[in-house]
Order: sequence, then C-alpha cells, then structure tokens
Amino acid sequence: MTIRLARPVRGVTVRSRKSPGNCAPDWGYAELDFEPVTDDESSSVEFACEPCEDEELAKALAEGALIELAGAGTHDPDRHRGHAVLARVVVRIIQQSQVDSCVAVYRGLGVLAVREMLSCIAEDRVPQPIQTRISIGFRP
Repeated sequence: MTIRLARPVRGVTVRSRKSPGNCAPDWGYAELDFEPVTDDESSSVEFACEPCEDEELAKALAEGALIELAGAGTHDPDRHRGHAVLARVVVRIIQQSQVDSCVAVYRGLGVLAVREMLSCIAEDRVPQPIQTRISIGFRP
C-alpha cells in the first residue's frame, strides 16, 4: 500500500549537536519541506539551496529521507510501517562542519526529518525542531 502526502509540511528542522569531549564527527543541520506529489510522480529529493561542499553529505541526507519514506528500510521494528509515503522532499538548508560532520549523521537526519513530518500529519500540527545527538553508529 502506498500513501500520498495529504498536505504540505514545511519547515522541518533537524540538528545533531556536537557531543562535548567527543572526537566523533556527529554535527549536522538541515531544514526540509515535504510536498504532495501528483499521481504520476514518485518520491524525490531536490535541493533549493547550495549543497554542502561535501556532496556525500547531501546524498546521505537524501538517502535517509527516501529510505524512511519507503517505509521498509528502518531497523527499528516499532517504526516499520510496511507502506510507502509518496512526497517530494525539498531541502531548504543544509549545513556542515568541515571536521565534525559525516555521512552517517546526515543519513540519520534524513530519517528523523521524515519521522517528524509523519508525526505532524498524524497529530495535525506544525513541525517541532528536532535536536539530538546522532552517533556515527546510528542505524535508521
């Protein structure tokens, strides 16, 4: 079963804060919008901003969002929906740290952004900022 996004959800912000005293690269920030798609479109990610200098981080953010939209890529059984949600993801802001950012963090940020969007739809509310610390061992 595939579900189409019923309404836009704009301004989803996700941030992974730097852990004090931790040498692991665990910092990241992104702001995303989620838009409904037409009948002939599939889920996609587009960048309405300048991508990071490190293209791998932008790809990881997109990958995390698309895996979570597919509904089958999560390793958390409580989060496994078994159905896909179709949406266009528009990345408005993506920031990186030259030394404190890595692919795993941005993949996790993509996952968390989709989860927040789905909560907004389910609870009929506006997005709340997500601030967490994503370890490099994070598995969506």
